[in-house]
Amino acid sequence: TFCHVNLIFVTNIAILSHSCICSQVFCHQYSVFINLQKFKCVMKLLFTMLLAVLQFASVDNDFKYGTDYGKCRETLQQMLPQAQSGKEKAEVLWRLSRICLVLGENQENASAKRSLYKEGMEYAAAGIKEDPKSVDCYMWHCANVGRECQTRSLMEQAAAVPDMTDDLTTILDRLGATD
Repeated sequence: TFCHVNLIFVTNIAILSHSCICSQVFCHQYSVFINLQKFKCVMKLLFTMLLAVLQFASVDNDFKYGTDYGKCRETLQQMLPQAQSGKEKAEVLWRLSRICLVLGENQENASAKRSLYKEGMEYAAAGIKEDPKSVDCYMWHCANVGRECQTRSLMEQAAAVPDMTDDLTTILDRLGATD
């Protein structure tokens, strides 16, 4: 509306000065300039959003096809400081938690497994703090707790059941996720 008002103002001045042809050319050029500025702004915004989506898509694709989990981890760790909102940080953090779980599964040593699972739990817990509605953070926290339990004795495993139950209850009851 601001541009429209300015165009009307410029047109009225041109009519008053009896140079209609010049005013029409100027108004058209001014309108094209404003539209070009809007277009550039929209394109920058779309490109920024697309770039962020492509980064997640690339990491997710690498994870899906199991190319190099270590590379996925490094990429996600580099993305974490770039995340702007709590939701974006949670998106990076649950993916890091997932990577830790898979890397832990590939370890032979029980203490190395436990260490990676605990790291995965920390990432997921940080993601829950950033975005308490992130189903993925709760799910990967629960998965890492469960895997970490498997490296412990039976009594210690039983002690971890409430943690997993809390995560699952949150996912199903409070967040309403059933997928």
